[in-house]
Amino acid sequence: TVNGCHGTSNAIHVTVSSIDDVAADDVFFVSPNPVKNFLTIQYQAEGDLSVMDVTGRVLNNYLLKNNGDKSTLVVDLSKLSSGIYLLQYQSSNYLRTIRLLKE
Repeated sequence: TVNGCHGTSNAIHVTVSSIDDVAADDVFFVSPNPVKNFLTIQYQAEGDLSVMDVTGRVLNNYLLKNNGDKSTLVVDLSKLSSGIYLLQYQSSNYLRTIRLLKE
């Protein structure tokens, strides 16, 4: 004991049950978040979609084509380990990065 402090601390276990940072606007919408296997993405403009780990390393890239007013893409994330990932969507005049929780 030094100055009333001990050499160890109590461990705290934290469980993340949801992520509030979801994209929900007219251009880009992602659901569900948290996701188990399949992520549904709705978008209005052609662009690029990247799935990254928390260090920014790109794991998957997708080229999004627009088939009219609003298009939908279903992404299979079943091979990813549980954890937090980043999802970045970029079109000619739009950029959005969201946190995604994979269960």
